[in-house]
Amino acid sequence: GAQSELAKGRATNGLVFLAKYFERFSSGILRPEAQVTRVRALCLLGRHAEAEREARRFVQTNPASPLVGRLQSCKAP
Repeated sequence: GAQSELAKGRATNGLVFLAKYFERFSSGILRPEAQVTRVRALCLLGRHAEAEREARRFVQTNPASPLVGRLQSCKAP
């Protein structure tokens, strides 16, 4: 659901889906994917500092993850 919402440009709705996922499956197998998707949603919403913090945290806890390559910088222009 979150990926679909982001693809439609509805990042706020995507964050709602992600919050529900994290609440329901706090240790779920898709947690890393959801974390990366959350960073992308935050970037799309212009919440750059928060996205950068979460991206750094993800890399620190998952340095060998293939998802690290999907994290892009979204610093404010």
